[in-house]
Amino acid sequence: MENYDSVYSDKYRVAIYLFFDKSGIVDDYVTTYLKGLGEVANEIIVVCNGKLTVSGKEKLEAVCTKVHQRYNKGFDGWAYKDVIDNVIGWEKIANIDELVITNNTLFGPLVPFSEMFSDMDNSRADFWGIQKRYEDKSLKTFLGKPTVHGYMPDFTPSNFWVIRKRALQSKAFKEFWDKLPPLNSYEDSCLYCEPVFSKSLVDSGLVMDTYVGDERRFSCTSPTESDTLYQLCEEHVPVIRRKTFFNPFNMYLKTDIGDNAEKSIEYIKKNTDFNIDVIYDNLCRTANLSDMHDRMQLNYIIPENGNGENDVTKHKLAVICYMENAAKLPRVCKNLKNLPDNTDIYFVTVSRQNNEAIEKFCGETGIAVKDITLTDKVGGWANALFRTSRKLILESNYDYICFIRDLHIEKNKWVRTEEALEDRCYNAVMGSPAQVSGIIKLLDENSRMGAVSALPPYHAGYFEDAGGSWDKYFNLTRRIYGQLGLSVNMAENKPPVYPVGSIFWFRPSAMTKLLSLKIDIEKIKKEPFLSEAYKYITYYAMQQVGYYPAYAVSENDARYEITALTYMVRSYNSVTKNAIGHCNNIDHRMAQLARVLDTDRVKKEIVIEKRIEQAAQRAENYSSDEINYVIDAAPFGLLLKKMIKRIVPKKLWAKLRHIFGKDKAAK
Repeated sequence: MENYDSVYSDKYRVAIYLFFDKSGIVDDYVTTYLKGLGEVANEIIVVCNGKLTVSGKEKLEAVCTKVHQRYNKGFDGWAYKDVIDNVIGWEKIANIDELVITNNTLFGPLVPFSEMFSDMDNSRADFWGIQKRYEDKSLKTFLGKPTVHGYMPDFTPSNFWVIRKRALQSKAFKEFWDKLPPLNSYEDSCLYCEPVFSKSLVDSGLVMDTYVGDERRFSCTSPTESDTLYQLCEEHVPVIRRKTFFNPFNMYLKTDIGDNAEKSIEYIKKNTDFNIDVIYDNLCRTANLSDMHDRMQLNYIIPENGNGENDVTKHKLAVICYMENAAKLPRVCKNLKNLPDNTDIYFVTVSRQNNEAIEKFCGETGIAVKDITLTDKVGGWANALFRTSRKLILESNYDYICFIRDLHIEKNKWVRTEEALEDRCYNAVMGSPAQVSGIIKLLDENSRMGAVSALPPYHAGYFEDAGGSWDKYFNLTRRIYGQLGLSVNMAENKPPVYPVGSIFWFRPSAMTKLLSLKIDIEKIKKEPFLSEAYKYITYYAMQQVGYYPAYAVSENDARYEITALTYMVRSYNSVTKNAIGHCNNIDHRMAQLARVLDTDRVKKEIVIEKRIEQAAQRAENYSSDEINYVIDAAPFGLLLKKMIKRIVPKKLWAKLRHIFGKDKAAK
C-alpha cells in the first residue's frame, strides 16, 4: 500500500473484489467492472475463490493491484475476511480512509462510479452500500433456517460495501470478522453475514446509509433484483445484479408481471454507454436458457402493419425448404410468396418423384427455385439442415436463413390438430410480408439474437407439455451435448427452449457449433428418436457461441394466444380454488397443490400395497381389469419387491427383512 495519491478526491481507498466462477473463466464484464472501480480506488485486491484459468489470471492482473487465490470455502464473507486478515492486515487498516468491498455478482459500472461516490461524500454515514434489503418483521426463517434476530433487519447487501475510517477502526468491525461463523451454504451467507454485519455495526452506534434510499421500501420483496428499473432511471444506480436476468420467474410473479429485467436492459441499451455485449456474453455462458428466456421476455408480437419487403431488400436472405411429403407442397409453399423478391429459395427432398413434383408446382405457381437437393430420408429435417445444407449455410454469406419443412404429427387423429400446429409455426416465421419484415428487423436490432421461431404449442395433446417439455428426449439430447463439447447450463428440471416444429429463422454465425456435429445416418437408423433430439440441442449449441433465441407470434395470432391462455389459467384456478382454497399468487398455489398431491401419493401407495397383498392371497376375488389397474398404478419398486418376495423362500425372506430392518433402525 504505497500509493496514497487521490483518485478523484483526497480519500485513500482500497477495494476488495471477490471473484468466483465454477470454471475459473474471467468474462469481460469482470474486467469492465474493475476498470470502472479503478477510477475511484487507489488499489484493487482481487480475491478468487477456487479455480482460475491462466488467461483469466492474466486478465485480472492487468486491471488490479494484486490477485489473491484461495480455496473455495466460506463464500464471500470468508473471502473478504481472508484478505482483511492476511493480505491487507489489521495494522494497515488504519491507513485506509475507505475500504470498498464488492464482488462479481454485479454488472457495471453503467454510469461512472465517481458520480455515486461524489454524492455519498455528503453522507455522514460510517459505512454505506448501494442498495438496501428492507426490514421484514415477519421473516422468522430464510430458506428453511431461522433468522439470527428473529426477523430480517435492514441491511445493505455484501456485493457493495464502503466502510469508512471510523467504522474500520471500531471494535464492532473487528469483532464481526473475528466472530464470523463458518459459511457452508448460500443460506448461511445470507443469514450470518450480510444482515449481521449491518445490524451489529448499527447497534454499536455506527451510522449506516445507502445510495438508494427508503422511498421504495414497499416496492417489492427484493428491490435489489425486482426494482432495478426504478433504481436505474431515478437513482442512477451504477450497477445491476446478474441475478436480475436469470432468477426463476416465479420469484417475481409474487408482486408484478416479471417485466423488470427486460425493461432494465432496454434502459441500459438506450440511455447509457455501457457495452451490453458483456452482459450477453456472461449470460449465454452461465445462465439456463429457460430462465434467461423468461426473465428477458424473449417473446415478440410482430405488428401486422410492418413496412413489408422494403425493410429487408438490403439483406441477403435464403430459405431452405425440406419436403418429405409432396402432397404438403401447397400448404408449405403458400408462405414462400410472403418473402421479399431477392430471397434465394432452396429445396431439400428425399426422392426423385418429390423433386419432379416440386419443379412442377413451383413452375405453375411462379416460385423461383435456386436449387433442389436430394438427400437421405433417414434423419429427416436434421439430416437435411445440419448435413445436407451445411456448406450452403457456412459458405454462402447470407445474413439470415429460414428453415421450413412439412409437418406431420405421429398417431394424430384429427386433421385440425396438425393444421393448427402448421399455422402456428408457419405464421410465426413467414405468415405475411409484415411478419418476415418484423423478424428481420428484430434480428437487426438484437445482434446477439441467434434465432426466431414459434411459441411452443399447448392445443390438443400438447397441453400436457404446455410451455415446452423434454419428454423422453433429455438423455439423447445430453449425449449430443457431450459430442459437441457444450458447457452451457442445460438441466432436465428446466423446460427446454427449442425451435418448434424445427422451423426457424437463424443467423449462420449462430449455427457454427451446431454444424460441427457429424450426423451419423447409421446411428439414426438404429435410434429413430435421435433425429428429434437434434431439435432440442439446437438453441443450446447457439448459446455456446454467444447467441440466444426468441419466440415470435403474429399480431393476429397473439389474440388467439391471449384468449386461450387466459381460459386455461382461469379454468385451472377455478378447479384448484374449489379443491384447495384461497391463494395469494401462483407460487402459493403451486405449493398448495404440491402438498395435496404428495399426500394423495402417500395414501395411494398404502392402498395399492394393501390391494396387492390381498390380490396375492385371493386373486380370484378380483376381475382382470381391477388387477391390471392396481399393477399399472403401483410404483415400480413396490412391484419389484412383491415379485422378489414370491420367488425367494419364506425363511430367507424373513431373514432379509430382519437384516435390512436392523440397518434402517441403525440409520
